[in-house]
Amino acid sequence: MKHLHKFILGTSLSLCLGVSALAAGADAEASALKTMELFKGTENGFELDRAPTRMEALIMLVRMTGNENDALYAESTKHPFTDAPDWEDAGKYLDYAFENGLTTGVTATTFNPDAPATAQMYATFMHRALGYEDAAEGSLWDEWEQLGKISGVLTDEVDTDDFMRGDAVLMSYAALSSTMQGEKEITLEQKLLEDGAITELTLSVANVIAGEKVNTSDSVKDIMGAIYFNTEEELRLSGLMMNEVTDENLAYYFGVEKLDFVEAVAVEPMMGSQAHSVGLIRVADGVDVEKTKAEIKAKVDPRKWICVGVEPENVHVDSIGNLIILAMDNYIVDEIMKNFKSLPDENGMFSVNGSYMEETDAIEAKYLDYFAKNMKNVKDKYLDETNHVFYATIADKTYYSKDVIADYIDHDVIMTELATRLPDFTPIDLTDMLTFEDYLHTDLHWKQESLFDVAAHLGKTMGFGVTESSYAEKTHKNFIGAYGDAITKPNAEELTWFTSANTEKAVVTDFNSKEPVAIYNTEALKGDMPYDLFLSGATPITVLENPSAKTDKELVLFRDSFGSALAPLLMEDYAKITMVDLRYMSSDLLGDYVDFADADVLFLYSDRLVTRSMLLK
Repeated sequence: MKHLHKFILGTSLSLCLGVSALAAGADAEASALKTMELFKGTENGFELDRAPTRMEALIMLVRMTGNENDALYAESTKHPFTDAPDWEDAGKYLDYAFENGLTTGVTATTFNPDAPATAQMYATFMHRALGYEDAAEGSLWDEWEQLGKISGVLTDEVDTDDFMRGDAVLMSYAALSSTMQGEKEITLEQKLLEDGAITELTLSVANVIAGEKVNTSDSVKDIMGAIYFNTEEELRLSGLMMNEVTDENLAYYFGVEKLDFVEAVAVEPMMGSQAHSVGLIRVADGVDVEKTKAEIKAKVDPRKWICVGVEPENVHVDSIGNLIILAMDNYIVDEIMKNFKSLPDENGMFSVNGSYMEETDAIEAKYLDYFAKNMKNVKDKYLDETNHVFYATIADKTYYSKDVIADYIDHDVIMTELATRLPDFTPIDLTDMLTFEDYLHTDLHWKQESLFDVAAHLGKTMGFGVTESSYAEKTHKNFIGAYGDAITKPNAEELTWFTSANTEKAVVTDFNSKEPVAIYNTEALKGDMPYDLFLSGATPITVLENPSAKTDKELVLFRDSFGSALAPLLMEDYAKITMVDLRYMSSDLLGDYVDFADADVLFLYSDRLVTRSMLLK
């Protein structure tokens, strides 16, 4: 089963902001079909929200049979339709379809090309592409709906009553996985491959676009689809060929004469003078990967095409585990390497400079809308003119790796989109307060030692102070964070926290505990969730009261787990900080537990929570 992949919506938020639900659901499949040159759209794009014409349906049928070139370059046999469109090639599609029994028109002499194509017509066409023929006991036209369910062409997402181009895309994409009728038990997808109508590379890229998850343990052919994802604008994928690498041609593709490897492929132009080569090779266990990479880099010939070549700085060799990539291209090598570095392992993890990250979610309009709606509901229901209301989101550490990876949560998009949805809130931009090094290596969270600048920046807008010199540092040297179970042989790192007279004297009430708790729960360092050192981890409500505060101001902090490390640094001026985690309590209950009178209010959430905002109650 192929699902909508985060890359489609994540790379272009307009896909989910400016089209209907149908179009958003079909856009991935449309892009996948376009990659295989089976669906090309119009001068106005995919136009998924309008009805397809009968002529458009016929063209799709010819393409789905894999015979478009035969149709366009065959000698005309003169179709009988007097109402054929007058644009070039229209008659050729009609000639081919009529000659091969794919259509008979609406009458003996008319095709009615501009009339809307119905679901019945399109299903009939897709079954003809699958090799179905009319039988004595019934026709494809009459039995289209029942047959469509059996073959898999007619999915639940297709609207058969109000049939649009988006529905045609869904039906076409489903047909690729349907079994051909005839002697060989193969799918339409496999037949198109065998006939040369699509290539292994375009198919593997299309699978990624349409939602197939790929990780470093998959076959190198499947991984190549993720490597070339989003590079089609700069490189015509249909002009490239994926080649098997053997002992005999190893030196041509990788430069080395001998190497113990499990599997390997290389992609180069089928013909033409373009200097381009990308190879993936999985070496056998025991092979020295670093030595092999150095040998490949030293011996591969970036001018093996003789007349053209790749500049030395555009020859890249890198690895993830025992998987090595060699990429040579003067134009898109950076995009290719970013895609490679974003490849997750079987646990959904990838790393940059020894710091681990998990796969990201798409930034979807519905989650931005829900997040903003949640904040506005709180403001409208509980806050008034005595409250100063602020919000900030915390960039994911993938964002600070965006120069080397393709899979990151775009913090700039989130801040821009939330600004349009929350005009009555005061935003605080923390982007420049953080860097990649401010996050733990084995965990998604930020380091507390990096938060004094964050706290001071918040204070400039919100009106409180932070005196870093009043804090004393403590360190735990064997910290392995939440990603530890998903990392093979994780390296321990240091976890640092800061105490002061304010943190020592504070009284902390935890909704989950009948007794007051410490701001820093050092017992958590011995458990499965050592980051729970900070305020004992997740709880619906935690109240920090500081009898030594410089003012009697109060703060209500709506937060996720990132707020636990920040709150202790905000106590210098605040006599009371009420921390609320709406993942664990409904906002409808706030009036029973939280006093908002005259309090500052800060909504502080990580970008990961924004992209998963349905977790908020």
